[in-house]
Amino acid sequence: MSRDNRIKVVLYGQKVNGKISHTKYVGKAVSGKRGLSAYDVWLLNGNEGTVQDFLESLSLYYKHTQETAREVWTIEHNLGIRPSVTIVDSADRVVYGDVEYIDDNTIQVSFNGEFSGKAYLS
Repeated sequence: MSRDNRIKVVLYGQKVNGKISHTKYVGKAVSGKRGLSAYDVWLLNGNEGTVQDFLESLSLYYKHTQETAREVWTIEHNLGIRPSVTIVDSADRVVYGDVEYIDDNTIQVSFNGEFSGKAYLS
């Protein structure tokens, strides 16, 4: 098989022969009709938005903005997981609170006082 006719996959983060990245050839390239992209399928499934919207939908993260100062924040994130939580106040300083996982889609965060800010869940 000629070198130009192979499918090349570059694996990063794997240490091979003392190097951090590694190139591996996994098969022969086949030419043919272009199929639907993942973005096309996303649109066909009733979603709307740009390619950037599609890419963001692939990420398991949620940003919550707490506009009203509260001592307890209830956050419905709908990620289907128990995410890690980072809280920042309105000055973007990290704040710590007690996180309670209500279920895989909802958390409550309790603080020692009322404030507003943002919660980043992933």
